[in-house]
Amino acid sequence: MKHHEIEANGITLHFAKVGEGPAVLFCHGFPAVWSSWKSQMESVAGAGFKAIALDMRGYGKSSAPVEAEAYTPYETVGDLVAVLDAAEVATATVVGHDFGAHVAWNAAMMRPDRFTAVCCLSVPFRHPGGPSFLDKLRAAGKDQFYWFHMMRAESDEAWANAAITVPGMIYWTSGEAPEESRWNPFDPSRSLLRSAPTGSRTIDANASYIADAVATFARTGFHGALNYYRSIDHFTQHSGAFAGAKIRQPSMFLAGTLDGLNLVALPNAESMRSDLIDLRSFTMLEGVGHWPQLEAPDATNAALLEFLQDLNTEKAMTASLTSSPFASLKINHSAIRVPDFDTAVAWYAEKLDFRLKQSVSVAGLTFGLLYHAADDSFHFELLAGPGVDNRRSYKDLLDSFKMSGWHHMGLRVDNVDHTINELKRRGATIVSEPHDVAAMGLRVAFFADPWGNLFEVIQQISN
Repeated sequence: MKHHEIEANGITLHFAKVGEGPAVLFCHGFPAVWSSWKSQMESVAGAGFKAIALDMRGYGKSSAPVEAEAYTPYETVGDLVAVLDAAEVATATVVGHDFGAHVAWNAAMMRPDRFTAVCCLSVPFRHPGGPSFLDKLRAAGKDQFYWFHMMRAESDEAWANAAITVPGMIYWTSGEAPEESRWNPFDPSRSLLRSAPTGSRTIDANASYIADAVATFARTGFHGALNYYRSIDHFTQHSGAFAGAKIRQPSMFLAGTLDGLNLVALPNAESMRSDLIDLRSFTMLEGVGHWPQLEAPDATNAALLEFLQDLNTEKAMTASLTSSPFASLKINHSAIRVPDFDTAVAWYAEKLDFRLKQSVSVAGLTFGLLYHAADDSFHFELLAGPGVDNRRSYKDLLDSFKMSGWHHMGLRVDNVDHTINELKRRGATIVSEPHDVAAMGLRVAFFADPWGNLFEVIQQISN
């Protein structure tokens, strides 16, 4: 394990690294330090990856700016980029837990060129934009939610005795704690600030790491670490540029079934896919609480390695294909023969919001280039004019399988059901209602234009 300190973004950042290969960057949460990832670092390094973990700003040997505004993702994502640069790493899979997950999700959203995949533990992605999560709680009168307590100035002193607060927080948020007294983020009587009982298997199994964390916080205090909570409102107010943003890189989510954060919102793979377009792995570990990497390191390591190795296999396959003499082939357009140009242009504009960008007459036919409403990388080429026999209209999807030759065009969408409902509203012919193709991890449906051309809309729902 090699350690480095760098000057970047006006502060000092400390990070550790081990192994060689594709890079994996680990981001810890509250109240932790880089070594909370030691088991995962050793596991991925042993499997042929370069593992890097930093003390996030505000923690450990990294600087701790006083002002809360210095802890938003605008600053912390910049820290991750600086660490990659210092480690001479072009791209990495970013892994985060707790507040580190918040940073990791935002890193993937803001810099997809540097963070080509993302894995987060315990905290789902919450995209910027819309009403603030905290404002919703305030409006609902839920001012006992633990974030409000963490944001207060007096929390620095409340957490100051690290020998009590660090192991106590780990125990009471773990799956080992009794259900009736386990941490509840909405109930101050079941708060984070309680002493851990003696004889805890979670504490004993992580004694070395906890001793390191306690010694570190005894030296640094908690002001910087708590500033992550104090920065939430500031980031929310200044993140409008990312409203509705989605993460399109390969992603993974893992959490414990007994995590108190599940009381805020129970993680659900289907709902996550609306924001995580390429969610490839979703794991809930039975009997585990808020610290999967400490409570269940073997299961966490296995899930993470499977995700990383699948990415590596995919990259290797892609690299081998680039040597093909046809590697430069890319889909450019699909041509559709129609009898009347104006009628076809009107139909595609009305039903699919396609745009006519160019038309030309050649050999008695009118050619028109129709582009997607928000994408110029692909287009339909209309071939319009007299002398065409009508294609047989399909009665249903099974009937369509009776004809050989070109069958349909596939169009990927975020939500098949929403798309089909809108097409129905616009009067399009639906050939097949939305249905799951479980073996392929897809939800699909089919519609047709008036000239017998069939289209499939496709939503990825699982690997």
